[in-house]
Amino acid sequence: MARTTLRFRLREMPVVGDALAAARRRTQRKGFPGSARYWEDVYATGGTSGPGSYGPHAEFKAQFINDFLARYEVRSVIEFGCGDGHQLGLINYANYVGIDVSETAIARCRSRYADDTSKQFFTSSEFATQRVARPEAALSLDVIFHLVERDVYATYLNELFAAAERFVLLFTSDTSDWPLQSSTAEVFHRPVKRDVATHFPNWRLIEEHKNPRRYRGDSTTGSYANFLLYARQEAPA
Repeated sequence: MARTTLRFRLREMPVVGDALAAARRRTQRKGFPGSARYWEDVYATGGTSGPGSYGPHAEFKAQFINDFLARYEVRSVIEFGCGDGHQLGLINYANYVGIDVSETAIARCRSRYADDTSKQFFTSSEFATQRVARPEAALSLDVIFHLVERDVYATYLNELFAAAERFVLLFTSDTSDWPLQSSTAEVFHRPVKRDVATHFPNWRLIEEHKNPRRYRGDSTTGSYANFLLYARQEAPA
């Protein structure tokens, strides 16, 4: 398979006008420490990956992902932002690598799946030094709208789309579907479909699966996100 060499550069990213400026002011006002520090603090103080990884949300995602794995006979997966690993237990991965910025979350995952040799876990800094076989699919589930810093978002997409051989599966919001910004400092919605189409042309959106539990003011019962499935295309001769 040909590999795309296009990089998603920070200077290419359009500024989202007043919404972005407001988000910056909001995070500064609340003393937001940055997305990586925020999530390490959540896990270190006993928190979890949140309602999206538990209950009906997790069951819905697991059903879709298990179907995806079976339909396309995907046997190797890497997930960027694996969190505490609770949702992982519902999904039938044959070979799995989980990455997270939080050392505490990775420690929980290693403990939870200590006897499962089909799974490996690394912090983001550890993974940068690893030689891991390229998987068939890369996953991002309920992560992108938590990347409030523009440079972190750009770097994340670069790593995500460079990692997989065949597929990239996102469960994320997209501002073309959800134009309003969140009032919480740890959430910022972006035009993900537009950015992928612009900066990763070797990847084609082949499926969009709507989430039946749409957000209605309560994150325990609804979500901003839908599934977006991308397939790598051969580079032009």
